[in-house]
Amino acid sequence: MHVTFNELAEHELNDAIQYYEHEQLGLGVAFLAEVRRCTEALVEYPESGSICACE
Repeated sequence: MHVTFNELAEHELNDAIQYYEHEQLGLGVAFLAEVRRCTEALVEYPESGSICACE
């Protein structure tokens, strides 16, 4: 399964990566790796997260 983010969430994620990378070299990359680890875990164990029915 492939995880996608809506346009606003993807923009916010990219902004956060740039911010952390600016604060400390490598921190943005580490942040992205953690986001990927968490999304992969949710794909593998979908019942582990809570459902949000908001738009």
